[in-house]
Amino acid sequence: MTSNGVCLGECRAQCPLNCFHLSFSQFQKYLYQGFTSGSADSRAKTFSILKSKIISWLKDAESAQDNLSHSNGGTHRNGEGNGEPNTPCAVAILEQHLEWLFCLSVQCPLEDVRQWCTQLMAIIEQSEQIQNKVKITLKLQELNAAVERGASSFIPCDLIVPVSNPPKETKALFTEAYRHNNRLDYLTQIMGFHPQYLACFIRTQNRLIRADGPIPYTHRHYIAIIAAARHQCTYLVHLHTAEYLHAGGDRKWLESLDNVPVKLRNLQEINRLLAHRPWMVTRKTIESLCRCGRNSWTMSELTHAIVLLAHFHALSSAVFGCGVNFELDDTSGRLLHSDGESNSESDTENNPSDKAAVDTLLDRLQELKNEAEEYSEEEGKRRFESIETQATEYPIVQARNSESGSCSPSSCVKSASKVESSTSHLVDHPEFVYADFAKYKEKDTVLTFRASDCSWETHGFSIANRFYPDIGDLLDEKFRVAKQFTYNTVGEKYTNVNTQDFRTGIWNYIHCIMGIRHDDYDYGRVNSLLEKGLKSFIKLMTCYPERVRQKDFDGIMVGFTYSEKIHVNIILLEAKMQAELMYALRAVAQFMT
Repeated sequence: MTSNGVCLGECRAQCPLNCFHLSFSQFQKYLYQGFTSGSADSRAKTFSILKSKIISWLKDAESAQDNLSHSNGGTHRNGEGNGEPNTPCAVAILEQHLEWLFCLSVQCPLEDVRQWCTQLMAIIEQSEQIQNKVKITLKLQELNAAVERGASSFIPCDLIVPVSNPPKETKALFTEAYRHNNRLDYLTQIMGFHPQYLACFIRTQNRLIRADGPIPYTHRHYIAIIAAARHQCTYLVHLHTAEYLHAGGDRKWLESLDNVPVKLRNLQEINRLLAHRPWMVTRKTIESLCRCGRNSWTMSELTHAIVLLAHFHALSSAVFGCGVNFELDDTSGRLLHSDGESNSESDTENNPSDKAAVDTLLDRLQELKNEAEEYSEEEGKRRFESIETQATEYPIVQARNSESGSCSPSSCVKSASKVESSTSHLVDHPEFVYADFAKYKEKDTVLTFRASDCSWETHGFSIANRFYPDIGDLLDEKFRVAKQFTYNTVGEKYTNVNTQDFRTGIWNYIHCIMGIRHDDYDYGRVNSLLEKGLKSFIKLMTCYPERVRQKDFDGIMVGFTYSEKIHVNIILLEAKMQAELMYALRAVAQFMT
């Protein structure tokens, strides 16, 4: 099977159209790689080859179907011999790839490719050799409906940066992403709101996934799959399952953890700890991976794996927080998010009006600008602990066993249960979820992580670069841009506004939830800058992203633009990733000493 589910190996031995299958492998290469060329002439050549092949194959399919009709009644039967007729392979393959051609015709950033794929679709759709036209018509109707829903179920389609006519800078980034990934995925399109950040994101993800590194390509995609599965993010699981299979990954690994090599399976512990309780990652966690005989990880391999895990944990939060829909060619479904009950205290009924919410933030920013309060170190610690304790009071949707942190089955969110069942086989201990850091600290089992003792800038950056060259620089740039870029606007009408305090407040509040304290920050500012609903949403996004619903998204930052809400999601993504890396790389440093 190909990553798109097309019959190759299973039918090759039984189907009279073996020559068609041999040609198809070449067809697939042109379709999935030829259009990504940076040369317009090369792309035109690809179109010419594909067009001639499709026309030729349609004629061959008609002839082969006539031969089949004489030999076995006009049906192609499967290998199990159960007598159930299947669509002739030639036609089935063209029908299957009609879907991919449709995707490129609407989602490719290159105009010539969009036009050519539309032409190729028309040749297939209008051919008299295609017998299953009703099926094709229904499929195209389904795809068109998905296109109308757009990249996000939270943001109106016409307000997202368009693929067909984006700003010049964004178009170049969309094209770069397409050439690297053979697609422009929906998450990248949504990030197109902020090209300055998207440029850093693409560079970093390409380094992690595409560039030379200590971990094989199939293993990288497998690590991405198990990281996303921890947060039940089927969008990323499906995306990287296709990449994993395309790179030659063993399908059995995706069926059961028992089929996975021991070395990779050993990552499950650090995967669940980083995703849900990163403060539990210790020197012993690292030692168990690096000193286990022939299945040991080298430090360069483990550093690469840690960054991959943290990246895809955080990216899962962004997927849910932005309401990203399934890709057009994802046959599992079209809508990733339900519009169920709100899971945070961010309902618009309990929040100020559009104007009041924006004006309130502006007033608070001005007040803080004029304040220069001095306070003792002890008072700074007390303010941090106050915010930390308040965070434990926000509802967490599911009843929880206070000792284990596990979810009560009777209280599970219905809309999440289906997603959980589709990813739970990819992780161990799926019941292991977030538990409030403050409650662990009360039992004296962990201490607050003081950023001054092991900061990203001083320690994490250099450790990452030492074992995985250049990744520290790329991550540092991405963190800095996410936190600092601004358009100096609030809402639709206010300009020349310095929002640095607001952005810093969100970043440090996320770190607070994860047990990290910045000594040079006044945590008394958090309650002034972040209203209760926003803090509840931030906790939901950080700790339980799979439970975010549209009402949660709509209920925060009322009166702000969608671009500003996406910026908050980006800050959350990067602050969460940095927090995980700070804990993991501190443990690496302790192991090395």
